[in-house]
Amino acid sequence: PLANATIQVTPYGSTGYPVQTSTGGNGSYQAALRPACYQVKASAFGYASRIVSAVDIITGAVHRLDFTLNPLPTGIVQGTASVTPTTYPPTLPVMISVLNTPVTQTLTPAGTYALELPRGRHVLEVRGNGYYVITATVDVVPGELMELDWMLERAPRLVLVDQGTLYYASVVQYWREGLDRLGHAYDVVPIYDTPLSAGFTTRLLDYDVVLWSAPLGSPGLIGAGPVLESYLAAGGRLLLSGQDVALFDSGGTFYVPPQSYLVEDLAVKYLSDDAPTRDLTGLGPFRPLSVTISGHNGADNQEHPDTITVGDADKATIVWEYAGGAGGGLGAHICTPYRALLFAYGWEAIATSDMRSEVLDRAIDWLVASPPVSGITLEHERAPMIAEPGATITHVVRIRHTGAAGPLDTVTISVMGHRWPTHLSETQFDIPPCTDRYLYVQIDVPADAGVNESDSVRLHIASTLLSQPLTTTLETKTPAALLLVDDDRWYPVEAAYLSTLNRLGVAYDVWDTRHNGEPLTGTTSVSTEMMHRYPLVVWFTGYDWLDPVTEAEEATLLHYLDEGGRLLLSSQDFLYYGETRPLAERLGVLVNNLYLTTTMVSGVRAHAAGGTWGPLALDYPFPNWSDSPEPLPAAEIITRGQFRQPAALAGSGSTPNRWRSIFYAFPLEAVPDETRDRLVDHALGWLSPLGNSSWAISPENPEPGAIVTATLVIRNDGDSTHPFTVAHFIPASLILSEASLPPDVTYVPESRYLQWNDSISAGEVLTRSWRAQLVEDAARGKRVAADVQIELPEWDLGFEYETVIWVTGPNLAQSQWLAPAGGQIEVGEPASLTLALINGEQGGAFSGVVDLWLMPGLALPGATEAPTQGTSSRLWEGNIAPGKTHYLTVVVQAWRSTTPLRIDAVFTSDSGQTWERSLWLAVAPKRLYLPLVMRN
Repeated sequence: PLANATIQVTPYGSTGYPVQTSTGGNGSYQAALRPACYQVKASAFGYASRIVSAVDIITGAVHRLDFTLNPLPTGIVQGTASVTPTTYPPTLPVMISVLNTPVTQTLTPAGTYALELPRGRHVLEVRGNGYYVITATVDVVPGELMELDWMLERAPRLVLVDQGTLYYASVVQYWREGLDRLGHAYDVVPIYDTPLSAGFTTRLLDYDVVLWSAPLGSPGLIGAGPVLESYLAAGGRLLLSGQDVALFDSGGTFYVPPQSYLVEDLAVKYLSDDAPTRDLTGLGPFRPLSVTISGHNGADNQEHPDTITVGDADKATIVWEYAGGAGGGLGAHICTPYRALLFAYGWEAIATSDMRSEVLDRAIDWLVASPPVSGITLEHERAPMIAEPGATITHVVRIRHTGAAGPLDTVTISVMGHRWPTHLSETQFDIPPCTDRYLYVQIDVPADAGVNESDSVRLHIASTLLSQPLTTTLETKTPAALLLVDDDRWYPVEAAYLSTLNRLGVAYDVWDTRHNGEPLTGTTSVSTEMMHRYPLVVWFTGYDWLDPVTEAEEATLLHYLDEGGRLLLSSQDFLYYGETRPLAERLGVLVNNLYLTTTMVSGVRAHAAGGTWGPLALDYPFPNWSDSPEPLPAAEIITRGQFRQPAALAGSGSTPNRWRSIFYAFPLEAVPDETRDRLVDHALGWLSPLGNSSWAISPENPEPGAIVTATLVIRNDGDSTHPFTVAHFIPASLILSEASLPPDVTYVPESRYLQWNDSISAGEVLTRSWRAQLVEDAARGKRVAADVQIELPEWDLGFEYETVIWVTGPNLAQSQWLAPAGGQIEVGEPASLTLALINGEQGGAFSGVVDLWLMPGLALPGATEAPTQGTSSRLWEGNIAPGKTHYLTVVVQAWRSTTPLRIDAVFTSDSGQTWERSLWLAVAPKRLYLPLVMRN
């Protein structure tokens, strides 16, 4: 009898489908068929096939059909397999097979084999886990003996653990394809049940490398964390792949506690459960590969790949990085008895089979690599260390010998390239493998060093085990004029501020509170001593609603302002914790419209930190929880929102403190780049010692051909003398009268720039003015920008003062509120207020609108309860001829007397000119006359 012969039954005609079955061990077969006429074919490897046609099958009848197959003539292929580069036979089990046939044979202990094969061409494969798979094609001639020897190449013994089978999500076919393309032999261990058997770790130790596929889960979810911990402790080599491994096994969910193999052995720190992109770049062994983990012929199963970082740099490094910088893979290998890779995404999702194979090949090569015998790593603060002039500062450099398999190393240190006095704690020492040593580099900052001056010292670290010395640079600097405090949380937004300052050319230092993703400890908050090194501070809190400015930070900021500091705070949630906080008063806040968020903003042109820009829409990188603060009477509004509500305030103190503050109750990072640059430029200028300066051109609405006078007043309200430079571009619409220029102001006709270089002492006021003529053909209504740029060179700070003239434009500068009768209003009683819109005689007609903003506590008639938010209203729309006055009346009602109340009028012309007038109202308390007699 012939076992495993193939019987194929094919119906005649177009109906029905072929039926195929095989013979059993006794050579028998059977097939249940519908009544019809069939063709039956019997075939078997090594035998000539037989076909019987026109076999009729009748209902209820059994048709017997026997075959006798004649063997084909055969030849013999035999030989010996040895392991290169020796002549010794393989010591691990090796199988030789004839592909696409049932013929297989295990090599003898001597490495020999002999196969009797039918005539024809056959492909032979030699496969054994621990050797690369090799194949050869042979042509067998009947009656002949063919010798075919094999040279096997040693390969790592591989096992693929398929955790996906446990939840019907196996992707083992991708792993098989990748390993087969690389010529690896391997075993597959599917996981069907948990817990794993007690000997699972021992089973893994039979292999050189473990490939663990967890497409939707993690080892910790099935209780395999201790298995991997034991495996790594025994020196294992592991590649662990899965989009949720870091999420689950780091303790990121309630399902499983943190797993020691991941957190301790692999030093993985979990960041998030959904990477911002599906594109990654390789580092270390995978440099410079770029992969995509979506689409094409990959598994395309990455719904929530993790992002990670290194929890212990003494053990691990990042090997994959998502576009944008988040970690997507990690390798643990530094002075560890094991080597391990974690792909925080599923390897099976790499979009092309070629790239999957390339990544897998590099991963296996890296895992089986021997530990290094040499290696030195340097660790020190990469950012410049900052010290005051005359101070001494110490850089700490950690030198570590990472050549785990090497001998004692001798390290020699030298320095070069520095200008400031530099001292080393030692210049030579011995260091054993996997130990470290600390080098202290002391820098003496010269007492005469200026603002933002720096020096660098280049360290040369020579090693007896390294052919080339290592070098690193230590930066030391004096404080810049500006400190940028990065206090965001959850959403990193520092790029917006860094790019703005860089575009403006402003020198700055950065302090990161590291609250983004970290628990609140307070240990990273900027110190009072650090703050007082800087005359200017820009502080932003981003989306932080948890604790945007801590109590300790508030105390530091109050102390900073008390000493005359200048602060810009951008925080949409600072006032969420109450406008009565002491710092809120320094920021100019009286009360807050807590739930009135800002979606559009415009500058207030009357203030130097405001300007003539907007309205523009804000683009929030996170939920909009901004506020609308009402200013104290002494504070000023510099930005308004979509309802004309205050959105940013400027506050200042008087002598001797002279502190200044700017508070944006919306995030500056929500402002488009170009406008944010303008806002920060104006704000820093106003906060600077020259911020009380002024720049104007009058008249601001000249007739064509008229003479205008430009006046620049430089005021220094700082504590020291400051050199400064002034540059003013003369617009093409103005013809400068060079005879009117002061002697120290120069003009360059080719560039049309006025320049003035000087210095100004503390408390000094310098005034310069000149004249120009508006060209005769200037178009009526034309807007002419005539800005001036001022720079403080020693601070690396420049800023701009704006002014605009409108050719024959209207001039409502004399408009004003008329105080109510008696100078105050009463609670609960309607009060009539009058606004005089005065258009100057020089200029054109005004055509536009007047909008009102009433702060909380003040309302228009008809309100039935005390307004907790401010109120907006359009008061008027119309025209006013030159030299005419138009009186507008508005009736308001005060609902409280606890604070002064304010009403704002904003005039906007059709051409875009704006003016503002605010009226503070004293409110008399409600009067009751006693005795009061009541009767039920």
